[in-house]
Amino acid sequence: MRRYDPGYRQLKKYIDSGKYGQPLMLHCAHRNYTADRGWKTSSSVENSMIHEIDVLRWLLGENYKTAEVVFPKTTCNAQDGVRDPQIMILTTESGVRIDVESFVNCHYGYDVHCEVVCEEGCLNLPEPANAMIRTNDARVTPICHDWSERFPEAYNTEFQEWINACKEGHVDGPSAWDGYAGQLAAAAASKARDTQTVVEIHYDEMPTFYKK
Repeated sequence: MRRYDPGYRQLKKYIDSGKYGQPLMLHCAHRNYTADRGWKTSSSVENSMIHEIDVLRWLLGENYKTAEVVFPKTTCNAQDGVRDPQIMILTTESGVRIDVESFVNCHYGYDVHCEVVCEEGCLNLPEPANAMIRTNDARVTPICHDWSERFPEAYNTEFQEWINACKEGHVDGPSAWDGYAGQLAAAAASKARDTQTVVEIHYDEMPTFYKK
C-alpha cells in the first residue's frame, strides 16, 4: 500500500525523472510507538520491514542482490526475548546500498522515514501535514500515533484505483510477481537475521505473463 502514498509517489517521480542522477544510498526508518502483543524478533522483518522491502524495490525499479540484518543494543522496552531495534541492510543488483531501521518500541509515535541519496541531490519522504501548535512555551508538531493515522490516504487511493481498473476491465497495481519478489527478499533477510550472515537473493526467471 505504500506505493499509493502521495509522498512515496513523489519520490518515485523524482527518481524516474533522472534529474538528480542515479540513486546511490537509501536511509530508512520504520518506528512504532509499541509492539503488538505476541511480537517476536522475527516480526520486525516479516511484519514491519516487509513494507520497505516492497516499496523500495518499486522506487528503484530493480531487485535486491543481498540481505543482512544486524542488532543494535536492545531497548529496555522490548518484550522478553525480543531483539529491538534491528537494522536491515539491502544491496540492489546495481549496487544501491539501503539501510532500514526497525524500532517497534520507540515510545514516541509512529514515524516512517526515507531518504534517497542521489548523485545530484537528496530526496526526502515528506512528513505528514500535521499542524504546528504553540503551547506551554513550546512549538509542537504532532507525530502520528499509528499506521491508521499515517497512511489512510494510501489505502483509500489503493482501493479506488483497484475499483477504477475493474470498471475499465483490466488489472492494475502490484502483481503476484511483486508479492513473490517481496517474500523472497524477506525470507533472505530472515535467514540473514537468524544466521548473522549476508545472504544472497536468487530470483527465478520472471514468466512472460508478468512482463509488460
